[in-house]
Amino acid sequence: MSDKIEKAFREKLQNFEVPYDASAWQAVNARLDANSGALSSGKSFGKMAKWISAAVVVGAIVAGVYYLSGNNKSIVVNDKQEVNKNTIIENETSEIKNDNTAVAIDDTQKLASSETDNQQVDKTNVEAEKLELNNTSNATTSKTTLSSTPVIEGNDSNDNQSKDNGGAGTLISTEFVVGQFIESTVCEGANVTIQNPEVKNGKVRFKMDNKWIMLNPTESYSFVATSSTTIEFVNKNGEVIGKEYLSVMERPTVNFNYKANIFDEGLPVTMCTADGNFVSYTWTFDKDVISGNGNAKYYFFEKGDYTVNLKVKDMNGCENEMSKNIHIKDNYNLMAVDAFRPNDADLRNTTFMPYSLTQRDVKFQMIIIDPTDNGIIFTSSNAENAWGGMDQRTGKMTPANKEFIWKVQIYNPVRNERPVYTGTIIHD
Repeated sequence: MSDKIEKAFREKLQNFEVPYDASAWQAVNARLDANSGALSSGKSFGKMAKWISAAVVVGAIVAGVYYLSGNNKSIVVNDKQEVNKNTIIENETSEIKNDNTAVAIDDTQKLASSETDNQQVDKTNVEAEKLELNNTSNATTSKTTLSSTPVIEGNDSNDNQSKDNGGAGTLISTEFVVGQFIESTVCEGANVTIQNPEVKNGKVRFKMDNKWIMLNPTESYSFVATSSTTIEFVNKNGEVIGKEYLSVMERPTVNFNYKANIFDEGLPVTMCTADGNFVSYTWTFDKDVISGNGNAKYYFFEKGDYTVNLKVKDMNGCENEMSKNIHIKDNYNLMAVDAFRPNDADLRNTTFMPYSLTQRDVKFQMIIIDPTDNGIIFTSSNAENAWGGMDQRTGKMTPANKEFIWKVQIYNPVRNERPVYTGTIIHD
């Protein structure tokens, strides 16, 4: 039995070290001295009782200290749980109770300090997360602002700082620079471009049509030039840091006159004449472009409505143009008549030859066809060799008031002219 008790004490106290307490040991010695007279009689039983009593007292003290020390460990390990429950371990020994109270108070202070530190850490983490989110949001906003589209402000804006995408939360100073015209001298109506020459963080700011325009690096802004003007470029405070002058030259005034439905050398010509003197003239007749001078003519062979356009360029390189509509009354058919009189007193009416062939320098072949048998009764390649009504097959005069078919093949037609013409002819 004693061996089991000793073994249990040894296992419990194997790694335990009781702090030295002088007063406790003095109390034990006093009790031992008080009983020393009674035990000195030499009786073996009294001597044994002395040692048993001492062992019991020591064991009780050790057990009490171990028990209380074990509870202190539990309080230290689970200090947070113990404090939250507001539980203080009490013991019958007032001295140990006071020690435990001190330990509990000390642990409570530690726990409060620990919770305060945890709250500070949590608050710091929350602030760090907010800062990180704000930096991410600002970086995104900066990236959107630096788009390829110019920022058009409805009113004044004095933004003079931007986020540096190279580092989160890093601010860099925004410089305002003077913009540049790609071309500073243009013609009226030309497309003008103002560009930001910077490639990093410089901005260009100016006012156009009562609106502030902000150009980020490499961006540009375009508009149509109507008159000469000076563009003032400003900084974040609206102070002028530079000016650029745009010279806009007036476009030339263009106009032309025309004559249509007339013939020139046997051809249906439309003649146009431009007003004023210019460096170049470009005529467009029904999408057919012809470069030339101030006078132009064109052949319209079919009746209908057509558009004539003239574009001119002056000595400054400025251009202007205008268009007019022209109406052609008749189809062109070599100006041929549909009847003749072989016995007329006017020799011009005694034979048949399309009039245009007598006026043009053209290679052709004309044939006369009898519709009765589709036979060819006359052939000529010379404008002076006109048909007088004779059938070359028989050498006899053809019947009067009979309709015959004529056909002309043109071997060297002019621009846009068809090569074959046909019609009918009768004689009396």
